[in-house]
Amino acid sequence: MSFIVIAKEKKQIPIPKGSLCFTYCQVPVVYTIADNYGLTIHYKDGSTKAAENLCLDAASSQHVFNRAGQVTQINVNIKKSHLK
Repeated sequence: MSFIVIAKEKKQIPIPKGSLCFTYCQVPVVYTIADNYGLTIHYKDGSTKAAENLCLDAASSQHVFNRAGQVTQINVNIKKSHLK
């Protein structure tokens, strides 16, 4: 998938088969079917933050909504049964 980041650069990320990807405030969000629910937030400095729920913490949400460029990608794992 190709998209334009906050710094107006074109980026490309691979999307696994069976996944869904979209951007929100120029941050790619990748949904993938998995055995367990989970969320991984990727930051500009290379660090990540994982959660077993599907809730984005307040600070990361603010970074996304403010288009601060701190959050570079969000990966969401959902169970197949959630889609029915």
